[in-house]
Amino acid sequence: MKNSMFRILAAVLVFVFLLSAVSCSDKLGELTPDEKGGYVNSKNGDVYYPAPACYEVVSYVSEEAVAINDGFNFYAVEGTTDNAWLYNPDFGMLLYKEGETLPVISDFLPSAMDICLEGDVVNQTIFEIQNSEKINAVLSAYENGETTSYPGKQANYKFYLKFYSAEYSFLVYNLMFVQYGEDLVASKKNESGEVVQVNYGKNFLYNRYEDRFVAIGDEMQEYIDEYYRSPDAE
Repeated sequence: MKNSMFRILAAVLVFVFLLSAVSCSDKLGELTPDEKGGYVNSKNGDVYYPAPACYEVVSYVSEEAVAINDGFNFYAVEGTTDNAWLYNPDFGMLLYKEGETLPVISDFLPSAMDICLEGDVVNQTIFEIQNSEKINAVLSAYENGETTSYPGKQANYKFYLKFYSAEYSFLVYNLMFVQYGEDLVASKKNESGEVVQVNYGKNFLYNRYEDRFVAIGDEMQEYIDEYYRSPDAE
């Protein structure tokens, strides 16, 4: 008698579990790839596109998933509405809904900038800068500096710049700072069409999304020098 009751109870528990799993999955729209490189939400037809790696989220609503793709949950990004931005923490994948705007760095209007070292799991912040004059000086160097092709050579130092914005408070915009041990000299055509050698210096900012590699002079040098004078530097 007891064994029969245990079997019945176990069957009921399994049924309840399966029912809750089915009802839970029914709430989530499946994000299905389309022919344009986006994802269509099977529940409501919303179309999403992957954001480039230069964008990160500040935080996301982890209590309840709002969509799913191949078994992986996507969550609403904190500070957005109508599930306009979705995030999967397993792969760090950020999706934005069709019609949303991806801001370029000049439209991002940063109010803060972190300088980070690359870590095995997360990046280590070594400077937190909120001085608008210093932030604007770095951005001006990036926007107005001379561009060349990313050489892919080994850098002496590499840091990541993370920009925060009141205008887009839910996003982080990333650039990579690269410093070489010697000046980078590369060929370039001048206005007359002649091929000349140009010395771009040692310091650059790189946007992998736009494939834009910009010589910025000494605009970041004070932070490099200060860090490597500190006892935290390896």
